[in-house]
Amino acid sequence: RFFLNYVRTKLIDKYGKKRVSQGGLKVYTTLDLRKQELARKAMADKLSPSAGDPSAAIVTLDPATGDIEASTGSTQFGQNQYDLATQGKRQPGSTYKTIVLTTALEQGMSPSTSYPAPGSLPIPSQYGTGVVKNFAGESSKGGSMDLKTATLKSVNTVFFQLGLDVGMKNVTKTARAMGITSKLQSFPSESLGAAEVTPMEIARVYATIANGGMRVTPRAITKVVFGDGSVKRPEPVRRTRGIPKDVASEVNRILQADIKGGTAASADFGCPAGGKTGTTDGPSDVWLAGYTPRMSTAVWVGYPGSRKTIVSTSQAGGNIQGASVSAPIWKQYMAGAHGDYCGDFQGLVPFTGTKGRKSSGTTPGGTTDGYGNPTGGTGGTTGGGTGTGGTTGAGTSGVSNAYPADSYETPPAPAAP
Repeated sequence: RFFLNYVRTKLIDKYGKKRVSQGGLKVYTTLDLRKQELARKAMADKLSPSAGDPSAAIVTLDPATGDIEASTGSTQFGQNQYDLATQGKRQPGSTYKTIVLTTALEQGMSPSTSYPAPGSLPIPSQYGTGVVKNFAGESSKGGSMDLKTATLKSVNTVFFQLGLDVGMKNVTKTARAMGITSKLQSFPSESLGAAEVTPMEIARVYATIANGGMRVTPRAITKVVFGDGSVKRPEPVRRTRGIPKDVASEVNRILQADIKGGTAASADFGCPAGGKTGTTDGPSDVWLAGYTPRMSTAVWVGYPGSRKTIVSTSQAGGNIQGASVSAPIWKQYMAGAHGDYCGDFQGLVPFTGTKGRKSSGTTPGGTTDGYGNPTGGTGGTTGGGTGTGGTTGAGTSGVSNAYPADSYETPPAPAAP
């Protein structure tokens, strides 16, 4: 029923409520019933709401066309008419780090660019008070870590610094280019996933990586046949260049490594795939967002309408994180959906850095206040565009109280409606 309501809303937006209510329309959708059922089964097999387990949502897009092949939640329509897959705005946690990484590479940084990687990092005073901490205390033994390793280990202290260096307004531009449409405020906390987005949007971001940097518009309807026999196609396939192909290729390679040996390794089902886990403060939201050449899928797990902490699940026990809760759902579903055929990533190109870059759409940090506003900032230790000092890339002025005074992986936010 959730998907049917989604389709009905699209039809009303296009043809008006009166025409749709009259009936007589034959509507052809993109939904793959086999994948939809596999998604429901994967959630049911791994979570038991009757035993107190949280709910879940799964969205799958075809990276090449934007076709919505699966879109479902584990709650029944009669229990909750709030569509978790397309309306459930939740914090994406570390799945958002892919957007920060993409911004850095688009500015010409290398995956081997190194940053200090302490276990915790005080928030610069111009952004408020508090401490950024790494989940499970990840830090580097040698005191620094390159961006690829920081991605595979999901190191918060590195990505907080990186977000300031590239400029959070630039991160927001990249998020828009990759498919995020929800409200973003370009706060430093967003580099760790403190924004609120839907599973549909996250699936779209990862589809952009899978599709070589081409952003697709999600579509649910392939055609509508009217009573007089006329045929309309209200949602044609729409592709737009979101990020450069070489940047998408390099991020793809890094996220494939994450599936093979990073925090997302528990999602590996044997096919070429890339992905990223996400776990927010509490934890109240846990994610696995990933893709293959054929499918981009986001899995979210949490309690609808609240930020209730997930204490345990029947499958994962008390080990609550994306790798232990969402990844097994993603793995079971994707393995079943692909069957015996995987497919390979085609057309990956070498990463060129700034060489030959016509227009990145972003400007380097180091001379910004962390929001992308010019201030003559101090630059990052290794990652700043023009700065020569400092440890965070922060400028000399900024917006006070922009960051909560908490210690967290990803800070809490108001409950969803």
